[in-house]
Amino acid sequence: MNEQVFKVFACCKVVKGASRSLICDLQKGTFDPIPNILAYLLEKYEGKNLESIRRDFKKEEQAFIDQYFNYLEENDYIFFIDQDEVEDYPALNLTWQSPRRITNTIIDVSKESIARLDYSKIVRELDQLACEALEIRAYEKLEINELERLLNHFYQSRLRHIDLIIMYNDNISVTDFESLFNKYQRIHFITIHSAKKDKVVELIPDAAYLIYSTTKVDSEKCCGTITTGDFMSNTSLFTEAQNHNTCLNRKISIDRIGNIKNCPSMPSCYGNIQNTTLLDALEHPDFKRYWDIKKDEIEGCRDCEFRYVCTDCRAYIEDPKNIYSKPLKCGYDPYINKWEEWSNNPLKQKAIEQYQLITATFQKYSHISKAS
Repeated sequence: MNEQVFKVFACCKVVKGASRSLICDLQKGTFDPIPNILAYLLEKYEGKNLESIRRDFKKEEQAFIDQYFNYLEENDYIFFIDQDEVEDYPALNLTWQSPRRITNTIIDVSKESIARLDYSKIVRELDQLACEALEIRAYEKLEINELERLLNHFYQSRLRHIDLIIMYNDNISVTDFESLFNKYQRIHFITIHSAKKDKVVELIPDAAYLIYSTTKVDSEKCCGTITTGDFMSNTSLFTEAQNHNTCLNRKISIDRIGNIKNCPSMPSCYGNIQNTTLLDALEHPDFKRYWDIKKDEIEGCRDCEFRYVCTDCRAYIEDPKNIYSKPLKCGYDPYINKWEEWSNNPLKQKAIEQYQLITATFQKYSHISKAS
């Protein structure tokens, strides 16, 4: 094996951070922190044989080199081939493209909006934009008939994924939710916030999940929290992150009163769905201003090893006057690799007050907008 050279699998990408790195397996959907010295070895020595690499290090360091490469091989991050075969294994193309004008949508609903807004019109316009993923959110109790009334509008849409985030209601049973999954088969996740206890019910294996969360969510201000539970390792998100914002790129939203926005949590409005089409809003000169803000340009994020597996909130940022500021609701410090409760950070208090934020956080489970 020493005569062979090592090659990193094309689907395994190394992301260097300030004090450690991340190796992402985009095929398996996994990621692991690694020391920066290992990232350096992979970058400098790929295509070399192990024995020649060992000779570049002191005798007492060679045992660590062996351990590193054993780890890489055991976890299927690298493989060994003959030197003349290297060109047979090209690098992964990191170009991100989509034929869809909009890839994902958030619609916040209420009892009033379900009764008042023309969701059939919304469906038609989303289909015209070739949108594939929809997240519907409600901050008040809805009855099962109201959910069905709403979902009926999307029954024959071109959407591939629909996820619901709704408030707990004693009147709706697991059996009722199972009927929703069976009738509206585009639904993959239903997250029920403000529940009595946390639990996950897998109604259809690997296809339909009912997630109960005790976290209380009473408005769009509960969105935007960055946690490891939000992280995703896949080719679509990783490649999109190279040139675009991983939350707002190709996203459009409608809030509870019908205002069209980049995100319901953001203040800028580009018309109301009752008198403005989604296409007209999309073509507003300011609508796409956040689409190309990538992690490599954001303060703090550009030094973070998680930057290509993380979605990015621009609605709540540490410095509201700087669109390249770090997400306010991120408690990770990439310089010391430590997480803390973001709302307790004294440096964030001014922004918290300016946004008039509650300190409750909301863990998103579905990620339908960027998972497909």
